Amino acid sequence: MISCFNDQVNELLALLSNKVNDLNVETGSISLGLSNSTNLIVEDESVDAVITSPPYCTRIDYAVLTSLELALLGINDDDLATLRRTLIGSPLTHPTEPEINVDWRNLCLTTINRIKRHESKASDTYYLRTYLQYFDGLYKSLIEIDRVLTSNGKCVIVVQDSYYKDIHININLAEIVSEMATSLNWKHTKQLSYTSKQSMSWINTNSKKYRNITKDKETVLFFQKELNDMTKESKVSPAELIQIVDSKIDLVKTRTLDLSFNELLDMYEDDELEISPEYQRLFRWSEEKQSRFIESLILEMPIPPIFVIEVKDGIYE
Repeated sequence: MISCFNDQVNELLALLSNKVNDLNVETGSISLGLSNSTNLIVEDESVDAVITSPPYCTRIDYAVLTSLELALLGINDDDLATLRRTLIGSPLTHPTEPEINVDWRNLCLTTINRIKRHESKASDTYYLRTYLQYFDGLYKSLIEIDRVLTSNGKCVIVVQDSYYKDIHININLAEIVSEMATSLNWKHTKQLSYTSKQSMSWINTNSKKYRNITKDKETVLFFQKELNDMTKESKVSPAELIQIVDSKIDLVKTRTLDLSFNELLDMYEDDELEISPEYQRLFRWSEEKQSRFIESLILEMPIPPIFVIEVKDGIYE
């Protein structure tokens, strides 16, 4: 078996060598390294381009799936157990739950909320936690890529269709990555999508209960790292910055209102009050906490104020 594995590796190397020769380009020195995607052994702003395909959001245990190959590479049982917990997309939960980051942006937070509220068993516990781990690891990896990329450096990321039960987070997964990238000041320059001929969706046979789609779509995202506005040579002076802030402050108007709960209910029923905007954090109240809050209202105990913003005339969030 080891001999067969070596033969296939050598065959792959020969094919790659022929491809490089056909391109008629100069080949430099090659360095191979092993590190975590959230802690690369590369200096700051030293890489011109990154091509990557992170584990897809499918909760497939890639360490177990490739355990044979890993064994041939000398990975023992203890190493495998450690690797399983550190991989992005691992179905194993970490001891601590990752905190939600607003920089994951609206679509990601909305997707997490939909998963949490799904009617299937353990959606708001185990499954929610694994998806929080996935997006946390994905975003931290993007941050690390941003660290090593040079100014105007390019990054190509390949993602694939993903579903949670009947929730489609496919092209949306591409959009989630795109939104995360914008928070790092990356420019989304190009996008290509195609139907994948090879897929591991067959591993989870229970998925057929929720969807009949058998073909998966992969999306290639192209990004370019741009200089932060505050680091460009044309950045504003401190005096100009103060003037900009002062001009924005003048646009902010605040007021305090004493409304009854009946009035708030009327506003909600008349679509004048949105209580679950995309940027709102996940609902964390247990039934016991909800009951205690209602009890506080009945007893007319003081409660904290409710902050809203008027998004347009007469409409609040």
